[in-house]
Amino acid sequence: MSLKKTLVLAIFLVGIISYIQYVELPSQRAEEQKGILFKEISKSDIAQIDIKNSSDTIHLTKDSDWRVETPGSDLVDLGAVDSLLGSIMNLDVSTSIPKEEIEADLSIYGLEKPEASITVSAKGKATEIAFGKLNSFLDKRYIQYGDTRNVSLVTDQLYSAVTKSKDDYRDRTPIEFSAQDIRQILILADNVEYVFVRDSDSSWRSVKPTEATLSEAAVNELLRNVKNLTAAAFIDPKDASSTLNPKDYGIGDKSYVTMNLALGSSEEEKQLKLNIGKKKKDNHEFFYTFDNQRSIFALASDPKPQLVKPVVELREKQLFRFSTDNAVKVSFVYKEELPELTLDKSAKPAESIWLVNHKIADDVFVNEILKNLSNLTADSFPKSQDDLGFDPPTLAVTVTIREDKDTVSEKVLLIGKSIDKTKEEKRYYAIVKGTNEPFIISEQSFKRIRAREETLVKPQDKSENDTNS
Repeated sequence: MSLKKTLVLAIFLVGIISYIQYVELPSQRAEEQKGILFKEISKSDIAQIDIKNSSDTIHLTKDSDWRVETPGSDLVDLGAVDSLLGSIMNLDVSTSIPKEEIEADLSIYGLEKPEASITVSAKGKATEIAFGKLNSFLDKRYIQYGDTRNVSLVTDQLYSAVTKSKDDYRDRTPIEFSAQDIRQILILADNVEYVFVRDSDSSWRSVKPTEATLSEAAVNELLRNVKNLTAAAFIDPKDASSTLNPKDYGIGDKSYVTMNLALGSSEEEKQLKLNIGKKKKDNHEFFYTFDNQRSIFALASDPKPQLVKPVVELREKQLFRFSTDNAVKVSFVYKEELPELTLDKSAKPAESIWLVNHKIADDVFVNEILKNLSNLTADSFPKSQDDLGFDPPTLAVTVTIREDKDTVSEKVLLIGKSIDKTKEEKRYYAIVKGTNEPFIISEQSFKRIRAREETLVKPQDKSENDTNS
């Protein structure tokens, strides 16, 4: 193809693309938007929504955030409000009755006394929409809107949103915080005080009623349960000048459950205070309030099982975790049965090769035993710390970890004596040296971390290793 033809073809293609982009698509979008009532505004332009229906008068306003007018909590369900905004923006009034055909008697359309109405305020203009009867033949509802009082037939999408109750637009899970911002949790229930603290390395530990390392996943689940406390009903003051008495709902000095969450740094600490009461009232038994909320929130069921758990259920069960990629040496010292064994990645001939007692090791099996060590999981925890068999231990495993070229550390795992139980497999006491948290592992777990040279030596190099040794 000649250069001239190529240029002509390129110009032609650019013209087609430009026509589609700047003429065809805008025309298509304009046609699609032709019947949309609020096509001249966007969601963000809407500053106020007023709804009247058979059960409620709802006043929604937006400053920086949406709020619902009540004498109590004004927090909104953002999902419900966003759905309402979407229904407003999608309102299609293209199916209209010509003005000359509109009956003088609006009761024919159910618009003399509308079933519901909504007023949308945006850009300084308020547009009222009144909802009448459903035309069962067309499966559309009559509405009258704006200053012109035009009558149209529309789908029931917006009507369904307008006929909701005020409580449907209120936030039923009003407690909001980021789990990453919580640095201390204090719980008081059944005269027992629980204190959980986040350390500088972001790990959690229990200070009261017992000292223990806590599972980050378990603590995060506890915090999710707090955020998920769902109001089955709202109890509000009669008006803006009156208040509720929390004691009427079992909330006070002796609440069923009290929880304080400390957020932020110690220099800029904030407290979220949650009180849960238990008292049969207003067809409910459990209630809560938090911070300075004017409302009391009724709960459908007892929240204590999700919020107050024995420390043992929250404990970290993988106390010997480490990065297997950073391990450079592992030594196994047995009390009896097996000879001492050393896995070394820092020795010659190359740092990328694992050696077992100076013989080339099979990386697959080395990586497997490293994974088993790092994932070692406690089955349970001993109730006492009497002689657990750590002096001397049945097995001592020392893992050398190189974080970077200048930082090397060691973690030591001690396996104590076995626990023999009739008709059950053996279990073993274990502890990470330097801690005061013994735990119990299964016999199967113990077998998975017992390294044997004949298992770890690379098979194809056994003869060469044997010769070199």
